[in-house]
Amino acid sequence: MQYRVAISPSEQGISKRLLLPLIVIGHSSTHWYAGMLSALLPWIREDLGLSYAQIGLLMSSRALLATCGNLITGIAADMGGHRRSILIASVVMMAVCYIMIGMSTALWMLLIFGSLAAMASNAWHPPAMSMLGESYPDRRGYALGWHGTGAHLGETLGPLAVGAMLSFLSWRAALYANVWPGLAMGVILLRSIITVRGCMR
Repeated sequence: MQYRVAISPSEQGISKRLLLPLIVIGHSSTHWYAGMLSALLPWIREDLGLSYAQIGLLMSSRALLATCGNLITGIAADMGGHRRSILIASVVMMAVCYIMIGMSTALWMLLIFGSLAAMASNAWHPPAMSMLGESYPDRRGYALGWHGTGAHLGETLGPLAVGAMLSFLSWRAALYANVWPGLAMGVILLRSIITVRGCMR
């Protein structure tokens, strides 16, 4: 059985050679944030006076909402054909949520914005992977391998960047400084139409 994906009029294509690097860089930016937060947790815990149990609650709530992000956008990407819009919303929402994390003064704020950030991060996966699968029908493993590589690059570079900044910045200032890559990626995606022409049948 073959499934047809509904495509909005705005989902037009650029060349396949640009699709893969855009998706990989975008995926890297989403995991940059996750790696950054892990590096910041000791400073956040000390500044806000959190217990280890509360830190555990924060991480578990992020995992729970991340599951919702995968399921909801997986369905939406197939039904609505607005995969480009979902990708843009993912990176922009993450940037906004991490700005709000930087402004947080209590656990409840961290729980709300940390969980929403995780949900936005995982919202990236279904539309991005479906695009790559359709654009590289004979090389899906290759394309998805690069997609996964982008994630690990982000989680590698994010902690390094924020760790270096923590030597001369507060955790809040270091977090704000690292938000810009995600916002920049949102602008790039907004200016680029990242569905390959003719790949969706």
